[in-house]
Amino acid sequence: MGLKKKQIHQDLAFELCDYDAEGLVIRVKHRGAWLLVDNGYHRWSVTVPPIKTTTIRAEIRFSQWLESMRKDVECTFGTLKGRWHVLKAGIRLFKLQDADHIWATCCALHNLLLEVDGLDNKWEDRIVSEWQGALGEHDNAEAMPQAIRRLLTPAQARNYDTSGMGNGTDRICVNHNQQDTNNQQDTETPPVVDLTGHIVVGSMSLQAFRDKLIRHFDIALQ
Repeated sequence: MGLKKKQIHQDLAFELCDYDAEGLVIRVKHRGAWLLVDNGYHRWSVTVPPIKTTTIRAEIRFSQWLESMRKDVECTFGTLKGRWHVLKAGIRLFKLQDADHIWATCCALHNLLLEVDGLDNKWEDRIVSEWQGALGEHDNAEAMPQAIRRLLTPAQARNYDTSGMGNGTDRICVNHNQQDTNNQQDTETPPVVDLTGHIVVGSMSLQAFRDKLIRHFDIALQ
């Protein structure tokens, strides 16, 4: 809420690549912090989630990059499941309190074992501990979730069409980013620009700021 009300972290300044009216790459100054979140948060410019449904390659790449930045907690869950088989196989107790106790105990023992393995301070050079084994691995590669397969094969082309039919002949490629930007110019309040020429992130809509981020990373990739 402090970010939304422009009360905290407003001194953070950064630049985003964009195109000018002639199609040349320029750097635009922005001010204010923003967070990587999932789609359960408010649709604010300071809380940027991935795009759930899109066929635009730049938006797909941006969403995959954003999701990979939020995977630390999910990876921690996978590490705990690999260390404690009770978490992988399922807790076979009916009381919610018992399940909470098992989870808390596994977390506490995990933290203690990190100290024993010497991995509590910093993980460097992909160091693995002696306990790591096959217990946390999936039993069947075909049953592996798509998100895990993407992580294991980062160079593989991404295809979200699972129908096997491909694109139809009536598919029309539209620059949705440009179309959305044009619509926003008619309906949205222009963003606030401070005295130093920085665009204030908190004064923008989610769609407008996320489009800027997508263009920035698309230009950086090119």
